[in-house]
Amino acid sequence: MTYVKSRKHAQPRTYSRLSAAVAGALLLPAAGAHAQTQNTTGQLPSVSVTATQESDFKADKASSPKYSQPLVDTPQTLTVIKKQLLDQQGATTLTDALRNSPGVGTFFLGENGSTSTGDAIYMRGFDASSAIYVDNVRDLGAISRDTFNIEQVEVLKGPAGADNGRGSPTGSINMVTKQPELHDAFNASVTYGGWSQKRVTADWNKMLDAERGAALRLNLMTQDSGVPGRHVVNNKRSGIAPSLAFGLNSPTRIFLNYLHIDQDNVPDGGASTVGLPGYSSPDPARPYISGAPRVDSSNFYGSVNDFNKVSVDMLTVRVEHDFSPDLKLQNTARYAKTSQDYLLTSYMARATGLSTPSPTDLSTWTVTRNLPTRRDQTNEIATNQTNLTAVLATGTIKHTLVGGVELTQEKQHAASFTTVGMLPNANLYNPNPNFAAPGFSINRTGYNDGKTDTVSAYLFDTLKFNEQWSINAGIREDHYRTTYAGNTPGNTTNLSTSGNLFNWKLAGIYKPTSFSSLYALYATSQQPPGSANFALST
Repeated sequence: MTYVKSRKHAQPRTYSRLSAAVAGALLLPAAGAHAQTQNTTGQLPSVSVTATQESDFKADKASSPKYSQPLVDTPQTLTVIKKQLLDQQGATTLTDALRNSPGVGTFFLGENGSTSTGDAIYMRGFDASSAIYVDNVRDLGAISRDTFNIEQVEVLKGPAGADNGRGSPTGSINMVTKQPELHDAFNASVTYGGWSQKRVTADWNKMLDAERGAALRLNLMTQDSGVPGRHVVNNKRSGIAPSLAFGLNSPTRIFLNYLHIDQDNVPDGGASTVGLPGYSSPDPARPYISGAPRVDSSNFYGSVNDFNKVSVDMLTVRVEHDFSPDLKLQNTARYAKTSQDYLLTSYMARATGLSTPSPTDLSTWTVTRNLPTRRDQTNEIATNQTNLTAVLATGTIKHTLVGGVELTQEKQHAASFTTVGMLPNANLYNPNPNFAAPGFSINRTGYNDGKTDTVSAYLFDTLKFNEQWSINAGIREDHYRTTYAGNTPGNTTNLSTSGNLFNWKLAGIYKPTSFSSLYALYATSQQPPGSANFALST
């Protein structure tokens, strides 16, 4: 991977003083040597040069205004993965980034040979795919998220119902996007590697007007890559993310962000485990399968016609205003739409799906391709969040109050399908992805529509009694209404539900030193019916 970086900014005057000091240090030995020719004793003056060491990987705070304290004083497990670490690792997706966080799994293989159709995140054993956020706004849709426009990834572990409303009881993931800054800079990367890996990214920041605090930032990405160790599988995507900012050096700041991503991938149905160390036959009547040779892990059992086409559009407007250092207002409005068209020819290698007509002739061993996965789905979200942060004191107790209101509408439209005919089996040791399937088809039969409207209000307070002791408390009330309509041949369904969710948290923090803290936390989290897939049932 090659990085090209250019940055222009004013140099502080301390650089010239340091240069003079270093120049003086270089001259001193010569002067001392001259003195020794005249006098055998003498002592050179000492010169001290100091500098501040910067930590590129360490973050001090989370991006959300709800977390008003530094990370060391935040009573919850919160990991911040900065872009400097992602760049050094060559991490290009959210899945890559989350490998830096223990307790977070990114499993894409599902039951019966099917795979997930986007980021499949599991935190402490629970599915957290519906608890992914971008700039603290929920991000729906089945997509493999790219990091080309990401400043940092924040992983929150533990119940967060008071912070985010409905969601996984084990935490959430927030992706913080890159924003314009008041300087000129350009950064690009080019990747070329084995298995046809090709990727180019560019990050350009331009200061438009220093006096008015206006700046533009443009991030670009294109990729067309195979997957090392996997035949046929391919990831092809492109993205553009322009952002414009005004008033960066003033109390009132405005950010306009847009994101567009296209993906046209060949999905991966997984590799066979036959022959791996520890493998045992799925059929007690055929123990010889346990001793079968190892299957090539690069084998592809799907079809060259499999596809995963995704389109994303996201528009965000954020306004911030500082009434004073102790009173700040932030409002975020967003509309986003994600569309996915997906086909995966899955296979089965369990006892019923693995055929071995001749135990000694491996060329006769086959696996069934009877579980094709078809999806055509669109997700939309429109939301507005308003947060007010106030710092005040009641006697000797310092309060940091954060209150807000959130209005959100989420919609999902998904088509339903049925299959006609059968697909041919795949040879276990030598599969053919260019197979013909006469008489086989996947037909659209109906649709499912779901919608959830949510009105939320929340309040947090951090009470600081002294340098050692503090309390953090928060409450949140969500009122939701979910409607569901299903239309399939001979069956029409219309269902709805509504209710309220009340979540809270309470934590006590003790700081034995300025760089450490001990805390005890109790928090709640809830998921209403239909919160993950907008589907309701009687």
